[in-house]
Amino acid sequence: MLAVSGGMANHVLCWRSIWEGTAQGADRRRGYGVPAGSRASGQLGWQLPYGASAANLAALQLRSRMDRFGLTREQLAQVAIVQRAHAKLNPKAVYTEPIDLADYLGARMVSDPLCMYDCDIACDGATAFVVSRAEHAAALDHPGVVVEALDCAHHDRFLWEGGQDIARLNSRWSTLWDRTDFTPDDVDYASLYDGFSVFVLCFLEDFGFCKFGESGEWVAEPARFSLGGALPINTAGGRLSGGRLHGFGHLHEACVQVRGDGGARQVVGAELAACGVGGANSGTTMMLLRRS
Repeated sequence: MLAVSGGMANHVLCWRSIWEGTAQGADRRRGYGVPAGSRASGQLGWQLPYGASAANLAALQLRSRMDRFGLTREQLAQVAIVQRAHAKLNPKAVYTEPIDLADYLGARMVSDPLCMYDCDIACDGATAFVVSRAEHAAALDHPGVVVEALDCAHHDRFLWEGGQDIARLNSRWSTLWDRTDFTPDDVDYASLYDGFSVFVLCFLEDFGFCKFGESGEWVAEPARFSLGGALPINTAGGRLSGGRLHGFGHLHEACVQVRGDGGARQVVGAELAACGVGGANSGTTMMLLRRS
């Protein structure tokens, strides 16, 4: 985007592929964070020898929210349940079989209180975007998607290295709304990163859709963020059911919704989308996308 906005390029192709579904298949599972036979270095050198994985550390974040804000598993379950219902409308989704609260509460624990349905699913896939200068939008044969506002919030360490509020992500430092005249009430659709379901709660708060600590009560009303609700979220199923395409997958679905190409999962009248990506690493990105 800097190359385009700075006049260094007219069109830039952004492309990413992933084959994690194959790589993590039977008899091919690899250790977290480093290639087989390699030594961990940097931050991972302090983490991997003690067996801590991303799931273990996200579970600490979830437990922190339960202790501080009264978040319940019944509330959090609605994220996985709603997104699975959305995935049924996405022909490319990995998991489409509906689940209910009993399924969620009876699911295998991965790292208490984080269960199997709170974790994303590996897949094989690819995503591509073309970022162009705004004046080229008139030549398109479909609605263009305008980057209304963009903000990256960075910190010098991972969330779980200490020295931070483990209940939150780095997105809490975002100044996104200072860069636009829109407000959270104007957003029609939200793509919120869900490598683990608890991240959705963090982004709901940091975008201003609810107050800090109140996201559990917010998601306790599933009709609110289902298709047809006030703020549909992750209509392709997210990473939990659609497949782990990371941030590119969320950005793709935001563009699909703004362009009106969602088909059976289209949010009626979607003009403005919020997209928040990044987990408990040292940086998160938040965007507003609107129809040109």
